[in-house]
Amino acid sequence: MNRVLSIVSVVVLALGGMAAPAHASDVSRSAVAALNCQHSQGAGNVVSADHVEGPWGAIGAVQLCRSGSYYWAYLVEYESVPRGAWAIAHLFRYQNGVKNGVWSCNSSGGNGHIEPGQTMCWTPRIYAPSASITFMATGRDCFGTYDTCQANTVSYGQTARTR
Repeated sequence: MNRVLSIVSVVVLALGGMAAPAHASDVSRSAVAALNCQHSQGAGNVVSADHVEGPWGAIGAVQLCRSGSYYWAYLVEYESVPRGAWAIAHLFRYQNGVKNGVWSCNSSGGNGHIEPGQTMCWTPRIYAPSASITFMATGRDCFGTYDTCQANTVSYGQTARTR
């Protein structure tokens, strides 16, 4: 009986040890994504979020952020963008359901698209006190040099359109 208990204990410990690395990987991604809604003018709260996914799975997250009546898009990559690639977030504004504005990380007030070795970018903060204005954020990773993305999109994600 003691021998059976010893074998069961070894199996349980081995299985528990095998599960730990997968959890550690999740924690690492969570730690990166925990840098929610950063901005040079102060952090905000996540209104909506989505994974930025490609053929290899989720490689980042795009977030629609809010602080008071200000909204912006925030893109965070789980790992640094590799050489030969870049990434960018866009913020789309809708008034009464009609798109009437778009900003990217490269717009004035943003911090620029994500270049190799970097992990995050944000758009400018857009003031929107009216309840008739809603927003949607998108994130995209691309192969090649900046602004050659249309045919070279590696991964994509978009938030809900909301306020």
